[in-house]
Amino acid sequence: MKYSTLLISLLFVISAVSCKKIQGCKDPEAINYDEKANIDDGSCIYNYAGDISFWFNEYRSNELVGAGVTLLTVYFDDVAAGTIDPVVWSIGPECNGETTFTTTLDLGEHQSENMNYVIRDQSGNTRFSGNINVFADECRSRQL
Repeated sequence: MKYSTLLISLLFVISAVSCKKIQGCKDPEAINYDEKANIDDGSCIYNYAGDISFWFNEYRSNELVGAGVTLLTVYFDDVAAGTIDPVVWSIGPECNGETTFTTTLDLGEHQSENMNYVIRDQSGNTRFSGNINVFADECRSRQL
């Protein structure tokens, strides 16, 4: 009798512990993933990023240098992201190449975002502008 009472008690404790509901983020791609969670509570937080690469060919380089451009600054939403030397040109698109300007943009919780860019010369004149769709974990290339 003692053993059966002990066995029943032990089974009750095991089932109570194993049925414990733990709420949290169950998506392994989220930065707050909780491997112990067995109920997804919608709290997942993502931190997606994507790359954009700008480049130009020899013709455009000669055109810029001939116009007196010595430096180009890339802006996203009026925030400077970096600079491009107009003397350095490329024969084609290449993300993270030595002759391209590549930057990583924080997309936050979005897997894609349409970004507006403006590229100005050293005098503040807009030389290029437009928008480009940026996708998480991808590199998009744009010829100037």
